[in-house]
Amino acid sequence: MKKAIARIAGRITEVQALRESADGRCGTKVTIWRPPSPRTLRRWLAAYDAFGVEGLVDWYENSGNRKDRLDPEARSILAEFAAKYVDRRRPTKNQIHLDMSAEFLRVNVERKAGGLPSLLCPSKAALADEIAELDPWETYVGRHGLDKAKKKYFPRKGGQTFYRPLEMVAMDEHRIKLVTVLIRMGVYESLSPDMRKKVKKARLWVSFALDLATRYCLAAKIVAAPSGASAMATLREVIAGDDDIADADGDGRVERGSPEAVATDNGAGFIEEIFRIALAELEIEHVLGPAGVPQMRGALEAFHRFFHSSFAARFDGRTHGNVVARGDYDAMAHAVLDPTMLNELLQDWRVNFYNRRPHAGLGGESPLGAWRRLAADVDVLPPPHPTVMRHVLGRPSGATVGNNGVRVEGLDYNSLALQKARPDIGNAPVPIRIEDRDRGQVSVRVPAGWLTVPCVRKEMAGVSSAQHAAGLDVLAARNAVDASRNEKTMLEAVRRIQSASDEASKRVGLSPPRPDAAALACIWDWQERAFAVAERDADDQPFLDLDDDPTEAPVDCPNAPEMPSDRDGTGRDGAAGFFLEE
Repeated sequence: MKKAIARIAGRITEVQALRESADGRCGTKVTIWRPPSPRTLRRWLAAYDAFGVEGLVDWYENSGNRKDRLDPEARSILAEFAAKYVDRRRPTKNQIHLDMSAEFLRVNVERKAGGLPSLLCPSKAALADEIAELDPWETYVGRHGLDKAKKKYFPRKGGQTFYRPLEMVAMDEHRIKLVTVLIRMGVYESLSPDMRKKVKKARLWVSFALDLATRYCLAAKIVAAPSGASAMATLREVIAGDDDIADADGDGRVERGSPEAVATDNGAGFIEEIFRIALAELEIEHVLGPAGVPQMRGALEAFHRFFHSSFAARFDGRTHGNVVARGDYDAMAHAVLDPTMLNELLQDWRVNFYNRRPHAGLGGESPLGAWRRLAADVDVLPPPHPTVMRHVLGRPSGATVGNNGVRVEGLDYNSLALQKARPDIGNAPVPIRIEDRDRGQVSVRVPAGWLTVPCVRKEMAGVSSAQHAAGLDVLAARNAVDASRNEKTMLEAVRRIQSASDEASKRVGLSPPRPDAAALACIWDWQERAFAVAERDADDQPFLDLDDDPTEAPVDCPNAPEMPSDRDGTGRDGAAGFFLEE
């Protein structure tokens, strides 16, 4: 049999060498297997005769000594210390092995005193094998807590599938792990190092909206803190959109519309009444997810991770999430961005990078391409009328109604309908909604509903809040220079006039003028008459009775002040002029 085995082994070696070197270069190593002994060959033949080919199956894994080599007492100590790995303090395996070695040393001292042999302390590998035999769920719960274990072992079923753009929009507000300086970059660069330390710095939030059917990022806004107003601003961007602001090549815009449903968590801004009422008025379903289960918002959580890795990580000033991960890195000292610049870069990232990049969840298709493909088959719901958008989603404000209407951020807004509603409003402030893209009109809530009230300055039509603020800054700077130049001259003129008045009074022996009781009575009578004229019902009779002369003073009050007169005949003087003009 030895001669036969040698001949067969030679043939096997030749075939194996030809097989392994067929596609290889000169010098390629060839594996040669050691041939079996005659005894092994006889065993193989017997197995083949008895069971056929199945008798030649290798059972090598069952070979060797399977008897436990540890003493039962040593095995008990090993199991005891392996169980200590399940601890909320998260001890390391090396630490547990060190404690176990100390225990074996103590036990061996006692056994030696009793005349018993010493126990062999298991190795670190034996301890690791024993720990690996523990229940993984129980181990993770013991070391990390139940809440974290629920997140790790949360079952995944693929989630709900959406087929239309704006069928379901997920919104969330996430804190940015980036420290930003709350001043403009040009000002910050001019400050000294000592002054820079005193600059107020803050961590901001980013408010996102993601279309779940296409993964298209509909909105991304930098906000100071989560609130109902920030949630409404994000919803407005979802419906109206401003992709043209950062669109690099003019090909990144998509047709916007009204979402069918909006999914949010229980964040502070999403549970406020103002946001939930806005969704109800726009007939948008509000889907609130369960608290503490971020796995049910997997698409949005994955978006957050990608945002931080591809955008926030590019800038200096990161906080890295926590103190342990940050180490010795001083994020506050490395803050380089202000919120305005950060928001501009965020829009560029959203429109020109994220929405155009191949998305793994879409099979390599970009979110922009997925939106256009699905929108070609199913039209999105059109957005509400711009007036309704302003009524519902405009920036909230408030003011009282007066003769000039309402004053909102330095501008007066007035209309006949607003003045007619004054008796029902009284002196209470009225809710106001501002459209920052067009300050030519605002929405005012009166008891009968929302009113569109135009600005008295017609040139404000189409002017945005940013343009208005920029104009005010230029005007304030110019007026400040003019006031500084004329202040000294004005004060000197006032001092000369007052001094001359005091000297004239002393020469004639007059005391400071004070009104007597009769004069005060005449003034009150004049005011009552003025209010009576202004408050007449415009539907019953004209505000001003043309047969009466409003400038005529009472007969018994020769010193009464004059009523305001219509000097130019246009009806612009007095409270009633507005209604006559209308």
